Amino acid sequence: MAQSPPMDVAVVGLGATGLAAVLEARRRGATVAAYDSGRLGGGATGRNAGFLLAGTADFYHRRRDRELYGLTLDEMDRMMAETPTVISRTGSVRRPRSLEEHEDCAAHYQALRDDGFPAELERDGSMIVPTDGSFHPLARASLLAAAARDNEAVLVENHLVDNFDALEADRVIVAVDGGLERVLPELTGRVRTARLQMLATARTDEVRIGRPVYSRYGYDYWQQLPDGRVVVGGCRDQFPDQSWTTASRPTQAVQAALDCLLREDVGVRNAPVTHRWAGTSSYTDDRRPVCEEIRPNVVAVGAFCGHGNVIASMAGRAAVELALDGRSPLAVALTE
Repeated sequence: MAQSPPMDVAVVGLGATGLAAVLEARRRGATVAAYDSGRLGGGATGRNAGFLLAGTADFYHRRRDRELYGLTLDEMDRMMAETPTVISRTGSVRRPRSLEEHEDCAAHYQALRDDGFPAELERDGSMIVPTDGSFHPLARASLLAAAARDNEAVLVENHLVDNFDALEADRVIVAVDGGLERVLPELTGRVRTARLQMLATARTDEVRIGRPVYSRYGYDYWQQLPDGRVVVGGCRDQFPDQSWTTASRPTQAVQAALDCLLREDVGVRNAPVTHRWAGTSSYTDDRRPVCEEIRPNVVAVGAFCGHGNVIASMAGRAAVELALDGRSPLAVALTE
């Protein structure tokens, strides 16, 4: 690879977070080079279910969540304006599976309504959030990358960065979700990585699923794509020994559980499964993402606890604020 000229900012990771950081840094006039050990969007960005959900990894129950929930709604509007062709604001469905979850879903609904946010409670106890939606994560990443290149950012795929000092940049932003604690070992014990698994079917008219659905407190989730295929993910909590790992190959046990979910709960009885895959995402014990200066002139951002499709864009911009300004009110809102 030809040596790049010295940059104001180097970004490690070309997923949703890294691309948001690249675009924000260029908006502010900084020169930027970004690197990924694999392909553009090849990590969590390109392997997730494409849910566009307001809020954080924790369901909305506390009044102090109001500001952050509102910020995520604003972010979804921003994302829609950036890439309208790959986003659908259909709403989402939270479908409870137990008496306890029915009660939690009702409390979730009431908390949203009390704070003035739209939500609908169905007769079966399911809750619709009409402001949510879905999108094509990899298509969006491709559009953002094209915009970044058009704005003179340098994007380098298939280039492993194992020495930040070699990047020749004034500031480094490590925008990695899955495996963040491996890239920055000082986060070991605070951040750990989970393997998330999914499958997809052939096109089917057995079901009509108009909105993305999540159940069992978000451990199970599914949606029907515009072309009629159904994608299903989850079940990792049933196999913790297979889930807390940085490995990204699907496993037989979890895939068998996903088959049961597909056939018995989603209602797809006959359509064949055509694809099976896994990706990784990092988690923290307090369910708050990481967005902070972790070493001198090195900002870490990630650990979105499986809920990064909206938060990641916000966190990427917050990381640029930290790198260039030394402070970020948005980072505080996301992490405290």
